[in-house]
Amino acid sequence: MTATQTFLTLTDNLLTLSGLQSAANLAYLNAATVSVVLTDKDSGLQIGGQSWPLVLNYSAGSNGVYQAILINGLVTTVGQRLLATITATDAGSGLQRVFVLPCQVELG
Repeated sequence: MTATQTFLTLTDNLLTLSGLQSAANLAYLNAATVSVVLTDKDSGLQIGGQSWPLVLNYSAGSNGVYQAILINGLVTTVGQRLLATITATDAGSGLQRVFVLPCQVELG
């Protein structure tokens, strides 16, 4: 998750975390609790239009894939830089991992 994610204005956007694995044994985590908070990169304020944290649901039959829909009502502007902070907690061990994904808003 190192590339910049692009979100489109006036559009529902799918946020995907792929291949979530245990740091201990590299097993795919298919029963983790995963959530995201979307903030403005410059101000640090949460983006309006959706409740945070937003839960990413496990994609059945996948290897550690979690997804959530960011609704088209997000209060963003074209060119705005965002940060998606994704927190994953393993149901078995309770270990936690945080991913911070840079995002850019483009015209939908």
